[in-house]
Amino acid sequence: MSALGSEPETSFTEAAKTQLKQWALNILAPLLIIIKVTLIFTCALLADTLILTIISWSFGGTISQIQVAANLLEGIRILSALGTAVAYIIYLLRSLFKDTAEALKEFKKAVGNFQAKSS
Repeated sequence: MSALGSEPETSFTEAAKTQLKQWALNILAPLLIIIKVTLIFTCALLADTLILTIISWSFGGTISQIQVAANLLEGIRILSALGTAVAYIIYLLRSLFKDTAEALKEFKKAVGNFQAKSS
C-alpha cells in the first residue's frame, strides 16, 4: 500500500518542481534579456570609444588641435553617446516587448487548455 501511496506523491512532486522551474525561467527571462542587451551595447560602446580615440589621435594632441577640429571631435563624441543611448533604449524595449508578447501568448494558451479541461 505504501508503494501505491508514494507514486502519486512523486508525480505531484515532479510536476511541482517542473512548474517551479518554468516559473523561475519566466521570471529570469527579462533579466537575462537586459543583461544580454547591456553586454552587446557595452561592446559597441567600447568599439565606438576606440574609433573616437583613433579620430582624436589623427588630429594630434588636444593642445595642438585647432578649434574647428576640437569642436568637430566634441560634436562627434556627443552624437555618438546619444546615438548609443537611444539605440540601447530602443533595442531593450523591443526585446522586452517581444518577450512579454511571447509570455502573454503562452499564458493565453495555458488558460485555453485549462478551460478546455475544466469543461
